[in-house]
Parts: sequence; C-alpha cells; structure tokens
Amino acid sequence: MPPLLVAENVTKRHARGPRSVLALHAVSLTIDGGEFVAIRGLEPHGRKALTLVLAGLAPPDSGEVRFDGLDVYRHRRSLVPSEIAVCWDRFPPSGGTTLLAHIALPLRLGGATRAEANTGAREALERVAAERVAGSHPHDVEPDMLVRAAVARAIVRRPRLVLANDLTTAVDLIERDALMALLRSLSTDQGTAVVLMASHLVPGPDRALEIYGGAVHGETHPSERPHAEVFPLRRAQR
Repeated sequence: MPPLLVAENVTKRHARGPRSVLALHAVSLTIDGGEFVAIRGLEPHGRKALTLVLAGLAPPDSGEVRFDGLDVYRHRRSLVPSEIAVCWDRFPPSGGTTLLAHIALPLRLGGATRAEANTGAREALERVAAERVAGSHPHDVEPDMLVRAAVARAIVRRPRLVLANDLTTAVDLIERDALMALLRSLSTDQGTAVVLMASHLVPGPDRALEIYGGAVHGETHPSERPHAEVFPLRRAQR
C-alpha cells in the first residue's frame, strides 16, 4: 500500500526581523495510514513550521509534500480539513460561542445543516470523553478538557491525517498519558494517521523522531515491524 503522506527534501525559512531563520532543512519523511508518529523538538518554530508545511497551510521554499499522491499545498482547499486536520489547543475568542459551535463549524463549512453539524460535534466530543463541556465557552474550560475539545474539532470530519502541535504542554502527567491513549485510539480504532509535535518525549508512538537544527532525525520512514502495544482508552475520572 502506498504511503499516505510523503515529504521530500523540504526546506522552509522564516523571516525574523532583517534576517531569516532556517526552520526546516532538507526534511524527508513518510507517514503511513493509521500510524501514530511523535516528533520531539525543543525549537517551537521548527515544530510549527513542520506542522504548517505538512498540512499545506504554508508552502515549502523547496521540496514537496504529497498526500495520497497529491501536492498538499496546491490541493489544500480540498484536503483541509476533510482529509488533513490540524489540531491546535487554542480557540479563537469565543464571542459568546460555545465549544459545540466551534466544533460544529468545520461541518457547517462542509455543507452540513446546523442540526447535522451539532450532531456530528456531539459525537466527536463523546469520542474524546468531553461531552460535558459542549455548552461551555472555551475560556471557562479547564486545560485538559480544552485539549480534548481541540481533538474533537480536528476529528469531526473524520480526516485520514491529524497533525497535532503542542497539545500536551498545558496538561498534567496523568492527563498526558490519557491524551496519548486517546491519540493512539484514533489510529487503532479509526485508521487515522496521527503526527504529534511535542517539546518532550511521549509514550507509545509507532515511531519517535526528533527535529533539531531544522532536520528530522530518526526512523523517518516506516519499517515492517508491528505497531506498538495498544492500551485501551479510559474515560477521565472527575
């Protein structure tokens, strides 16, 4: 089976005042469908640049990224968020909008009716064990539930690839383990590929890579070995 996502010799620079910073340098990376890959990096601009380029939200300066054989940046309007979803732990200022409405928005933009979108949003919140915050405003929700809501927003259209950036920095260690189990369950239960960018080591991915100096290091292409051991997701106790 061909890989889901392929990056080849991707380079990206960021302007920083009068000079530019090399965020990505000759990055080559392959992601298979249903894989859970963690990429650790201490430099936030490198993690963010890789997330944006892999999602097609920013063009590479050189090299290319393909999703299912399609150039990601050229086809970004059709791929994001229906096939590729980016998961940030931030919500725009609510302005009176509930988390349910935030999570339903991608469905509404995809043509769903309000009722259909709300139903899909509730199902996504249930999937991540966060249905109790559906009627809450983002600024009223504790960090761990807000992260779960962010995951719900990313998966509401059932994408084949989720790119998650810095989801675990705002939660404690116990909730971090539960969040890893949740991300793992997306790949095992739904066949969704998950790429998690983090500033620290995380447990349980199929592959653990590192990004530093703009380059990705480690097992950048899948091997034939079986996936990591899977542990069932437990609902968070309150």
